[in-house]
Amino acid sequence: MSSIGDYVDSPLMENEEHIATTSVAPSGEDISAHLPSSKRKNRSQEWNHFTEVPNSGQIAKCHYCGHLIKFKDGTSAMIMHLKRCKEHPDNQEHKRQKTQNEELSVVSSPHSTFDQAACRLELVKMFVGAELPFRFVENVFFRNFVNVLQPQFDIPSRTTLRRAIWSLFDAERERLKIFISKHCGRVCLTTGTWTSIQNLSYMSLTAHFVDKNWNLHKRILNFCQITSHTGEFMDCGRVCLTTDTWTSIQNLSYMSLTAHFVDKNWNLHKRILNFCQITSHTGEFMAKEVETCLNAWELDRVFSITVDNASSNDVGIKFMKKWMNARNCLLLNGEYIHMRCCAHILSLIVKEGLKDEDISIIRIRKAVKYVRSSPSRLARFKGCVEREKISYKGLICLDVETRWNSTYLMLVTAVKYKKAFDLLEIADAKYVKELSKDKGPRVPLSKDWDFANTVLPFLRIFYDATVRISGSSYVTSNIYMKEVFAIGRKIRLLCEHNDASIKLMGISVKSKYDKYWGNIDGINVMLLIAVVLDPTSKFGYVNYFLDYFFEVDGEALKTKLSSSLKSIYREYEGREEGSQSMGESQPEEDDNDIHGMGFYKKSTGQRIDPMFELDKYLAEECEPYFVDTGGRVLDPHRSNLTPTIVEVLVCTQDWLKGSPFSNLFDEDLEELETFEKAALVRFSIAGNFLRLPAVTVPVGYDKLGLPIGLQFIGRPWSEATLVHLAFAMQAICMSDYRKSEHYYDLLRR
Repeated sequence: MSSIGDYVDSPLMENEEHIATTSVAPSGEDISAHLPSSKRKNRSQEWNHFTEVPNSGQIAKCHYCGHLIKFKDGTSAMIMHLKRCKEHPDNQEHKRQKTQNEELSVVSSPHSTFDQAACRLELVKMFVGAELPFRFVENVFFRNFVNVLQPQFDIPSRTTLRRAIWSLFDAERERLKIFISKHCGRVCLTTGTWTSIQNLSYMSLTAHFVDKNWNLHKRILNFCQITSHTGEFMDCGRVCLTTDTWTSIQNLSYMSLTAHFVDKNWNLHKRILNFCQITSHTGEFMAKEVETCLNAWELDRVFSITVDNASSNDVGIKFMKKWMNARNCLLLNGEYIHMRCCAHILSLIVKEGLKDEDISIIRIRKAVKYVRSSPSRLARFKGCVEREKISYKGLICLDVETRWNSTYLMLVTAVKYKKAFDLLEIADAKYVKELSKDKGPRVPLSKDWDFANTVLPFLRIFYDATVRISGSSYVTSNIYMKEVFAIGRKIRLLCEHNDASIKLMGISVKSKYDKYWGNIDGINVMLLIAVVLDPTSKFGYVNYFLDYFFEVDGEALKTKLSSSLKSIYREYEGREEGSQSMGESQPEEDDNDIHGMGFYKKSTGQRIDPMFELDKYLAEECEPYFVDTGGRVLDPHRSNLTPTIVEVLVCTQDWLKGSPFSNLFDEDLEELETFEKAALVRFSIAGNFLRLPAVTVPVGYDKLGLPIGLQFIGRPWSEATLVHLAFAMQAICMSDYRKSEHYYDLLRR
């Protein structure tokens, strides 16, 4: 009989060995009955963790816990057991990693269940700490994100959020009160002032103190408005009005009426009273519109009306003066109510000076217009800029022909690209062809660029003066005549210039200047009074320039100025004394008035000091001139809120961001060290949050020797590309590595 070997492929057997079975079949019997069973080798890797129990009927024993597993149809039962085996080493490592991750997590919840109140509190803290606007809570994308994150969370409305922030403010304030009363000694206070974009003033009160564990704390105790919003006209003195006309694209005319006034707290305000359509530009019609608006506002205490130099406005001012004098509401019978717009006069003067050389400006304007007419032309021009290696990065801008200040800005940028325009003339045939068609102005010539360079200093004088005089957030009446005097002096210097073209321009400009400001009858004395009341100028400054410009006629103007100033002072003084007498207030007692002389003079209306207060002011020396750059400004988001809610947000944010109270819980130094090291990767938070790969590499040093880093953020799974890109960038930019003079190594403490 033949020997029948093992039926299992021996090359596939790695750990086990099956002995061949040899048997002899009796005669007449089927040999298959005596063959061994078709038993395959255990191929699954689960058998590395189990051992088959002999003669047990397909039962395996776990190597780690000794548990018996029945494997009838496969190793599925073994796999499930390995996942829950407590003695399995892989499960122990997984358990340790899970524990470490929970310990290192920034926010850990003590409960696995959803807590509506806790989530609501964290949402409120997020809005306060991140300075998010309240409307963000109603943003559709934010709500969708929260619903996906936790569908059970009830997202509050902006009104509910506002109330919740208020409640948090009250709770934190009480907590701070308790801590200060129990755990600190004395408190050092500091104050600071802030100004919102609505010109509201705020004051912050900050406390600095040391607790019982000698830890320093800082908390904002209060952030309140220190002056009330007195925008009502009943809280102001007199109002200065400004009118202007507008034209829509439908060729409809509109007139705006703007009021400028100072309230009782000496804060400047600007309010547009009316913006109405007008059907006629006659002075009488526009004056009636102003009268209707003032009656609607119940406003009659008008100090001045500022208009441009159209002849129709002269007629309108006469009508307004007649109407207001009938109501007895003008100072000095409205003699100085008419204010001519300084910016409009400056515009007329500049246009007068540029009219003779207008062709040069037209050529430059055409060149700029060609470059800005299409992206392809602008790209070709930028190519010329790169070839000429022009370092200036400003973009050329096209002016508005009716606004000379835009023409000045166009020339400022265009002259810097002169070489690029010259190269464009060679590189772009269409440039020359288009600018020369229809017998129009050709490309700018050398003399055109020379004229632009010559005229720019001249235009800058008027441009800077216009910017200063056109301010609406600060008082400009005291600098009106100062700008007039400064421009007049510079025009005189232009008339004496060696260059014939500049000299001719100066003479042309001087004629227009003298038309409005060269005659003493054209000077509004009220503007001179504003300069006198400026403590940095007073009479000495005004008298000098009146003599400088008007010579003999200046004496008459100085006399008129002095008498008008005293008349206005008496009018205001009489109104104040009349208001005091109406109150029937009793004279105050003075301990130093032994014989009652002061009491007698006050009671009889006589002056204690024979010298007027105005004379005292004028006799004092001028104050030094300086520019105050102090004060801090609130951001636009907070400026749009009410003062009360601003205080709630500022204080609550400070309390939440402040260092924790050491007496309430001890600081973990290891945890603190972890957070300090986390500061090194604070710029990768965005990439981590979005699950995008990011890498930061050094690319050089600034002027102070501090390192500059560049961060690359790529698509998901693009780590290899980022590493190659970062390596190449670092190799290009970093030629040497050096430490700064002062540094602190967080990783090697």
